[in-house]
Amino acid sequence: MRKHFLLTLILSCIGLQGIAFSFGPPDYLPDGAHPRIWLNAAELSRLNAKQSASDADWVALEAWCDARLGNTADSNEGGISYDSGQVYWMGYRMNGYAEYLMNFGLAYQVLKDDNPSKAASYAAYLREILIEGIYKSLSVGEEYNGLNAIRPGERNGVTVNAGESAAIGTPLNSYKLGYSSRGIAAVPIVYDWIYDTLSPQDRLDLESMMYRWFDWIRGVRSSYNNGVLVSGVRYHEDRNGDCTGTNNCTDVSDKSTKAYTYGDMANNFMGGHAYLMSLIPVATYGSNPDAATYLSAYKSILTGTILEQVENDLKLSGGDTSEGWNYGSGWIYALPGIYGYYTATGDPLISGSAWPEELVHALVHRTGPDLVSVPIYGEWTGNTIGVHRRYPAYTFTGIHQRLNPSSQIGKVAQTLVDTVPFADTAPPLWVKTLWYQTDIDSAGFSTQPLSYLAKGTGFFTSRSDWDNSVGSIFSSIRLEGKSYSGHEVFDEGHFTIQRGADRLLTHENMNRASASHNTVVFNNSDHWASNPDQTVPAVDRVEDGLAYSYVSGDITNAYQRVWKTDKAKLFRRSMLHIRPGFFVVCDVTQSNSAAGNLKEWYTQYMADPTTSSDTITVTKGSSKAFTKTLYPTGGTFTETVPATGYWRVKYTPAVTQEYDQFLHVIEATDKNQQDMTETARIDAASGNMRGVFISDPINPDGSWVAMFSADKDGALVSEDVTYVVPADPGYPPYGYGPRHILVDLVPNVEYTFIAPKNKNVDQVFTLKAGSYPEEGRVYYASDSGVIATGRLSAPILLKNLTGETD
Repeated sequence: MRKHFLLTLILSCIGLQGIAFSFGPPDYLPDGAHPRIWLNAAELSRLNAKQSASDADWVALEAWCDARLGNTADSNEGGISYDSGQVYWMGYRMNGYAEYLMNFGLAYQVLKDDNPSKAASYAAYLREILIEGIYKSLSVGEEYNGLNAIRPGERNGVTVNAGESAAIGTPLNSYKLGYSSRGIAAVPIVYDWIYDTLSPQDRLDLESMMYRWFDWIRGVRSSYNNGVLVSGVRYHEDRNGDCTGTNNCTDVSDKSTKAYTYGDMANNFMGGHAYLMSLIPVATYGSNPDAATYLSAYKSILTGTILEQVENDLKLSGGDTSEGWNYGSGWIYALPGIYGYYTATGDPLISGSAWPEELVHALVHRTGPDLVSVPIYGEWTGNTIGVHRRYPAYTFTGIHQRLNPSSQIGKVAQTLVDTVPFADTAPPLWVKTLWYQTDIDSAGFSTQPLSYLAKGTGFFTSRSDWDNSVGSIFSSIRLEGKSYSGHEVFDEGHFTIQRGADRLLTHENMNRASASHNTVVFNNSDHWASNPDQTVPAVDRVEDGLAYSYVSGDITNAYQRVWKTDKAKLFRRSMLHIRPGFFVVCDVTQSNSAAGNLKEWYTQYMADPTTSSDTITVTKGSSKAFTKTLYPTGGTFTETVPATGYWRVKYTPAVTQEYDQFLHVIEATDKNQQDMTETARIDAASGNMRGVFISDPINPDGSWVAMFSADKDGALVSEDVTYVVPADPGYPPYGYGPRHILVDLVPNVEYTFIAPKNKNVDQVFTLKAGSYPEEGRVYYASDSGVIATGRLSAPILLKNLTGETD
C-alpha cells in the first residue's frame, strides 16, 4: 500500500507544508512484505501463542512434520513422487502435495523465529517439493513447466486429437479438467510463506509455472502457456490458434479449451480454480513485472464471476451449495482464496460482502434437531453423509470470525465447532491449527431464528426449537429454480423431516433421479440440467415466527429446457410448518402434455412404511410420521425399495390430467402416538381456496386452519372467500378456537376476517377483500401474501394489524 502518511511527514519536514497534496483512493496492491496470504502479524502472534502453550493442534502438526521430513516416493505413506512426468496420486488429485506443502509451510512460519534451524530444514524440504517434485518432475514435453500438476482429470474435456495426445503423452479422454487446482493452490501460498528462502531463479521458475496454470485454466494462450515442445514440434492445447509452421493445433471444434466448468461457481471444480487464481497474483506481486497483468485479470474474475454469482439471488446467494455438503462443494476452497486476496490487498470487496457470513449461517442452520446431523443431499460417498464436515466448519467459521470478530453468528458457529462430534475424516492438520480459534466467545443456538433461507439455491430450513431434545423437529426444503450438471443430485422441490436423531422423510443418497426425492415426479423421469436462465428468484414468499414458518417457490424453471422437451409447464411448491410437528405441503402443477400428463407424489423413508386408503405411516427410532393425502382423492399408493435401507412410496392420482394440485399434511410425533391427529380438508364454499383443518383439542391454544389458493394456475386470491370449519372441541373451556393461516393472498392489501359468533356448531368464516371494521377484524396481508389470525404465541407475521388480539 502507498504510505501516504509517511510521505506527508517527510515533505513537512523539508519545509513543504504550504503545498497542498491530494491522493486518490487506495490502490489495494499486494505490495507488503511476505507473508501476505492469511498470516498477518495478529495471526502469527496467535500461532506463536499456540506453540508456546503446547496447544494440542500445534503439537500434532509439528510431530507430523518431524516424522515426514524428507519423505520421497519410497518413504512412509508414499511421500512425494519425483518421477519425471508422472502425477503421483498421493492423497487425491494433488492433495497429497497440498498436505505436505501446507503442513510444512505453516510449521515453518511458526518456527522460523524460535527454532530457525528446524525451520530452515522445513523450508529446504518445501523448496525441494516445489522445484524438484512439481516444477521439474511434473513437466510435459521437453521444457520444465509443471503442467502435469494441473492436468489430472477424470473424463470429458477432450482438447487434442489422438495423434497429438500420443505425442504429448496425455490420454485423449482424460485431460483438460483441472480438478487439481484446489491442491496446487498450496503452491502460491507456500511460495509466499517461504519467499525469503527462495533464490531469484527459484522464484522465476515458480512464477512462470503458476502463470501457465492461470492461463491454462482460463483457456488463454500466452508466453507462459505456449503449448508443449516434443521432438522440436510445439503442440498447442487450444483450438483455432496459430497452426502454421511447427505449431500443431487440434481439430477445429466448438469444445471449450478452458478448465472444466470454468466460470461456473456452482460447480466444485470452479471453487478450486477460484482458489488457485485468487492467490497467484498476490503471491508474486512485486517479484515479477507480469504479476500486475494477472492481478488485473483476477480482479475482473473476482467481481465479474466469483462475487457476481455468490452474491446473486438468481444464482448462489445465501451460502448453500447446489451440490450438497456431502460432496463438499468448492466453497471450502473459494472462500480461503478470496480471503487470501483480501489479507494481501486490504480490498474491501471481501470484507464488505455478505457471502462469508452467509456461509456460516447456512452451516449453522442446516444443523439438524439433534445439533449433530445435517440433511442428506449431494451424491458422493467419499465422505460420511448426513453429518457436519470438519473442513468447512473450521474454515468458514475461522474466516468469518476474522472478518467480523463481534459477529453473533460467529459465536454460534464457535459453539458448533466446539461441541459437535464430527464423524467424517479429519482434515489436514494445518486446517484446524490455522482456522480454529480458542479465544472466541461461544453463543448458544437459541440466539438464532427458527428458520433460514439461502435464496440463491432456495434452500430453506425450519425447526420447532433449538432445544436438542428427542422431540425437536427439523425440516429442510429446496426450492431452486435451476439445475446444474456436475455433482448436483437434481433435488428441486425435495424436502426432509427429522425428529431428534430420527430421519423420518429423507432420500436415497447417490441417486440422481428426481424419483428418489420427496417431490412431484413428472412422467416417471428425472429433470436433468440445461435450464434457461432465471429472471426472478424461485422463492418469492417466505415468513417466519414462533408459531410457524412458511415458504413458497415457483420451481418451474428447473423443469424447463434450453433444448429438448420441457418436463413441466408449472410447478409451485409451498410448505407451511406449524410448530412443533405439522407440515402442510401444497403443490400446484401443470404438465407439458406433449411429454405426457402423468404426475406422481413421491416420499421416501428409512424404515418400512405402512399405507392405508389415504395415509402413510412410518416409525423410525423413537419417532413416527404420518403423511396424509387430502387432495386429490381416490388415488393409489405404490411402495418400492430403491436401495437397501430405503423405502419409497408414490401416490398416483386416479385421473391423469394436465393440471393437478396436491395437498398433504405430515405430522412428526412420538412413536407411541397411535393415530394421526384428526385432519380434514376444507373446500371454500365460495371463492377459490382449499385447505386443511387440524383438530387439536389438547392444545390450549386451539386448532389450526390453513388455506391456500385452489386456482389451477396458483393465482393469488383477491375475491371474497367463505369456508366452513367443523365444530371444534378446542373452543372454551378448553381453548380459544382455531387459528387461521391464509396464504396466496395479494400482498400488502387489506382484508377483513369475519368470524362466527356461535362457537358450538360448524363455523363459517369469511375473508372479505377490503376494510370493513364494523364486520370483523381488518388485516393487511403481509409482503408474502399471508394473513394469520388467532392466538399465535407471538405478534408475528402480521403487518399493521387493526384491532385487539383474539
